[in-house]
Amino acid sequence: MIRKALLGIVIATGLSGPVFAGDPVVDFSADDPVKQAAVKEARNTLPVFLRKTLEGRDQSEQGASLKVEVVINNDLSEIIWVAPFARAKGGGFLGVLANAPVHMTNHQAGDTIRFAQHDIQDWSWMENDRLYGNYVTRIMVPHLSAENQAWLKETLSDSPLPSGW
Repeated sequence: MIRKALLGIVIATGLSGPVFAGDPVVDFSADDPVKQAAVKEARNTLPVFLRKTLEGRDQSEQGASLKVEVVINNDLSEIIWVAPFARAKGGGFLGVLANAPVHMTNHQAGDTIRFAQHDIQDWSWMENDRLYGNYVTRIMVPHLSAENQAWLKETLSDSPLPSGW
Protein backbone atom coordinates (compact mmCIF):
# COMPACT_ATOMS: atom_id res chain seq x y z
CA MET A 1 0.00 0.00 0.00
CA ILE A 2 1.06 3.55 -0.57
CA ARG A 3 1.92 5.31 2.65
CA LYS A 4 1.02 8.94 2.86
CA ALA A 5 4.11 10.71 4.11
CA LEU A 6 3.72 13.96 6.00
CA LEU A 7 6.72 16.15 5.42
CA GLY A 8 7.61 19.12 7.56
CA ILE A 9 9.93 21.91 6.60
CA VAL A 10 12.73 23.24 8.70
CA ILE A 11 12.06 26.66 10.15
CA ALA A 12 14.64 26.78 12.88
CA THR A 13 17.75 28.49 14.07
CA GLY A 14 19.91 25.44 14.68
CA LEU A 15 19.27 25.19 18.42
CA SER A 16 19.08 21.77 20.04
CA GLY A 17 15.73 20.50 21.24
CA PRO A 18 12.21 21.22 20.02
CA VAL A 19 12.61 24.21 17.73
CA PHE A 20 10.37 23.47 14.76
CA ALA A 21 6.98 24.35 16.26
CA GLY A 22 4.39 25.30 13.67
CA ASP A 23 6.16 23.27 11.00
CA PRO A 24 4.12 23.47 7.76
CA VAL A 25 3.06 20.10 6.33
CA VAL A 26 3.12 19.13 2.65
CA ASP A 27 1.64 15.80 1.59
CA PHE A 28 3.56 13.69 -0.92
CA SER A 29 2.70 10.18 -2.01
CA ALA A 30 5.35 7.70 -0.87
CA ASP A 31 5.93 6.80 -4.53
CA ASP A 32 6.30 10.41 -5.75
CA PRO A 33 9.41 10.30 -8.02
CA VAL A 34 10.59 13.80 -7.11
CA LYS A 35 10.37 13.03 -3.38
CA GLN A 36 12.08 9.66 -3.90
CA ALA A 37 14.95 11.35 -5.75
CA ALA A 38 15.36 13.93 -2.96
CA VAL A 39 15.43 11.20 -0.28
CA LYS A 40 17.98 9.23 -2.31
CA GLU A 41 20.26 12.27 -2.56
CA ALA A 42 19.94 12.92 1.17
CA ARG A 43 20.76 9.29 1.98
CA ASN A 44 23.75 9.33 -0.37
CA THR A 45 25.27 12.22 1.60
CA LEU A 46 24.13 10.98 5.02
CA PRO A 47 27.42 9.20 5.90
CA VAL A 48 29.44 12.41 5.56
CA PHE A 49 26.81 14.34 7.54
CA LEU A 50 26.86 11.79 10.37
CA ARG A 51 30.65 11.79 10.41
CA LYS A 52 30.81 15.60 10.61
CA THR A 53 28.09 15.94 13.26
CA LEU A 54 28.60 12.87 15.49
CA GLU A 55 32.24 11.84 15.29
CA GLY A 56 33.83 12.02 18.75
CA ARG A 57 30.61 13.26 20.40
CA ASP A 58 28.00 11.69 22.66
CA GLN A 59 25.24 13.45 20.73
CA SER A 60 24.91 15.47 17.54
CA GLU A 61 26.54 18.83 17.23
CA GLN A 62 24.28 21.85 17.72
CA GLY A 63 22.76 22.84 14.37
CA ALA A 64 22.33 19.23 13.17
CA SER A 65 18.91 17.62 12.61
CA LEU A 66 17.55 14.48 10.99
CA LYS A 67 14.20 13.98 9.29
CA VAL A 68 12.94 10.52 10.27
CA GLU A 69 10.05 8.41 9.00
CA VAL A 70 7.95 6.92 11.78
CA VAL A 71 5.42 4.31 10.63
CA ILE A 72 2.01 4.87 12.23
CA ASN A 73 0.18 1.97 10.51
CA ASN A 74 0.15 0.18 7.13
CA ASP A 75 -1.29 3.23 5.38
CA LEU A 76 0.33 6.15 7.17
CA SER A 77 3.73 7.33 8.27
CA GLU A 78 4.89 10.63 9.70
CA ILE A 79 8.14 12.22 8.70
CA ILE A 80 9.42 14.44 11.48
CA TRP A 81 12.57 16.31 12.50
CA VAL A 82 14.68 15.08 15.43
CA ALA A 83 17.36 17.12 17.18
CA PRO A 84 19.55 16.41 18.98
CA PHE A 85 20.25 12.79 18.11
CA ALA A 86 22.83 10.16 19.05
CA ARG A 87 23.87 6.64 18.15
CA ALA A 88 22.02 4.14 20.35
CA LYS A 89 23.66 1.23 22.13
CA GLY A 90 22.84 -1.91 20.20
CA GLY A 91 22.47 -0.02 16.91
CA GLY A 92 20.31 2.66 15.41
CA PHE A 93 19.76 6.12 16.84
CA LEU A 94 17.91 7.99 19.56
CA GLY A 95 16.57 11.46 18.85
CA VAL A 96 14.37 14.14 20.36
CA LEU A 97 11.23 15.08 18.41
CA ALA A 98 11.94 18.64 17.32
CA ASN A 99 8.39 19.53 16.31
CA ALA A 100 4.87 18.55 17.30
CA PRO A 101 3.74 15.32 15.63
CA VAL A 102 0.56 15.40 13.55
CA HIS A 103 -0.35 11.68 13.59
CA MET A 104 1.87 10.27 16.35
CA THR A 105 -0.82 10.72 19.00
CA ASN A 106 1.24 8.98 21.69
CA HIS A 107 4.15 11.45 21.30
CA GLN A 108 4.77 15.18 21.55
CA ALA A 109 7.62 17.55 20.77
CA GLY A 110 10.51 16.86 23.12
CA ASP A 111 9.90 13.10 23.37
CA THR A 112 12.78 10.75 22.58
CA ILE A 113 12.30 8.14 19.85
CA ARG A 114 14.47 5.28 18.59
CA PHE A 115 14.98 4.79 14.85
CA ALA A 116 17.18 2.98 12.36
CA GLN A 117 19.41 4.56 9.73
CA HIS A 118 17.05 3.38 6.97
CA ASP A 119 14.30 5.51 8.60
CA ILE A 120 16.27 8.71 7.91
CA GLN A 121 14.75 10.66 4.99
CA ASP A 122 16.77 13.89 5.13
CA TRP A 123 19.23 15.88 7.19
CA SER A 124 19.77 19.54 8.03
CA TRP A 125 22.83 21.52 9.05
CA MET A 126 22.78 25.20 10.07
CA GLU A 127 26.05 27.08 9.55
CA ASN A 128 26.55 30.84 9.27
CA ASP A 129 22.77 31.39 9.08
CA ARG A 130 22.51 29.07 6.06
CA LEU A 131 20.68 25.73 5.91
CA TYR A 132 22.49 22.84 4.24
CA GLY A 133 21.09 19.44 3.37
CA ASN A 134 17.30 19.79 3.41
CA TYR A 135 16.96 17.87 0.15
CA VAL A 136 13.24 17.22 0.72
CA THR A 137 12.66 20.75 2.01
CA ARG A 138 14.06 22.08 -1.29
CA ILE A 139 11.37 20.27 -3.30
CA MET A 140 8.65 21.50 -0.93
CA VAL A 141 9.33 25.21 -1.49
CA PRO A 142 6.87 25.65 -4.41
CA HIS A 143 4.07 24.19 -2.24
CA LEU A 144 4.52 26.64 0.65
CA SER A 145 3.12 30.04 1.51
CA ALA A 146 4.80 33.07 -0.06
CA GLU A 147 6.22 33.99 3.36
CA ASN A 148 7.82 30.57 3.91
CA GLN A 149 9.08 30.48 0.32
CA ALA A 150 10.80 33.84 0.74
CA TRP A 151 12.41 32.80 4.04
CA LEU A 152 13.68 29.52 2.59
CA LYS A 153 15.00 31.10 -0.61
CA GLU A 154 16.98 33.46 1.60
CA THR A 155 18.12 30.78 4.08
CA LEU A 156 18.74 27.61 2.04
CA SER A 157 22.31 27.29 0.80
CA ASP A 158 22.91 27.19 -2.94
CA SER A 159 24.54 23.77 -2.56
CA PRO A 160 23.20 21.15 -0.12
CA LEU A 161 26.73 20.31 1.09
CA PRO A 162 28.88 22.85 2.94
CA SER A 163 32.19 23.53 1.24
CA GLY A 164 34.95 21.33 2.56
CA TRP A 165 32.67 18.41 3.38
